[in-house]
Amino acid sequence: MKNIISLKSLLVLLAFFATTACFAQSDDIVLADQYYSKFSFGKAIPLYEKVLSHNNNDLKTKVKLADCYRRNNRYQEAEKWYAEIVADSNSNSQQQLLYAQVLLNLNKRDKATEQMKQYIARNPADITALDQLNAMETNADFYKDNNLFEVKRLLINTPSPDMCATLYKDGIVFSSSRDGGKSKEQDWTSRPYLALWYSQGKEMHFST
Repeated sequence: MKNIISLKSLLVLLAFFATTACFAQSDDIVLADQYYSKFSFGKAIPLYEKVLSHNNNDLKTKVKLADCYRRNNRYQEAEKWYAEIVADSNSNSQQQLLYAQVLLNLNKRDKATEQMKQYIARNPADITALDQLNAMETNADFYKDNNLFEVKRLLINTPSPDMCATLYKDGIVFSSSRDGGKSKEQDWTSRPYLALWYSQGKEMHFST
């Protein structure tokens, strides 16, 4: 008799936790979609990631997560999800076009070209896509002088966007959205707004 009661109790507990988990995922989706609709992509990303960790077959959520990463220029993360999206028979050709653009931003031109060709096969009247494909296949001239230049990171560079450096006094002033400044976070990326930073030095040597 005790074994029967224990088994019933266990089943009740399992049902309770399963129901609680479903409600929690539902709440995460609702909140993530609210952030997404307000262009708060940075806040939506961890919620969509959490939902997909429990249900990796949710195509609609994958599409929104990939879009969040793409809009934040986080192309490596976007590539991962677009690869899964286009492999799903229920995905549409628009996702394939976005996948091609993400691959192009990652300098994976061969894969991008293949995806663009598949998109055009499904949308032969898309003149803009045809022009893009033509540019992708004939853009070798844009890269022929690559060996003439070498781009290096400085010690002051961070994973955050650092840009628009200009000479100032005994160093440079540049824009960055790195942590540690006084800027508020923007909703789009959940990163600080661009702020001006100063670093003393010259050539490859600057103070951090």
